[in-house]
Amino acid sequence: MVTPFYFWSAKLLARTAVRLGEKEDAERLELLANNIQKVYLNKFFDPVNRKVGTGSQANQAIALQTQIVPE
Repeated sequence: MVTPFYFWSAKLLARTAVRLGEKEDAERLELLANNIQKVYLNKFFDPVNRKVGTGSQANQAIALQTQIVPE
């Protein structure tokens, strides 16, 4: 369950970099977030049942809160 928070942190830092005018950092962090999301979805997301990991309530809630999964 750590990966969604890693994704969320990268997204937050990318937005911060934009506000600070650090375009290169923002692009690098956005790319990192996209890569984290892609790997996570390939490994843990079941698109048929739309569940994450074991399907536990915690897995679903964290994935939704961090916005790593599509709504």
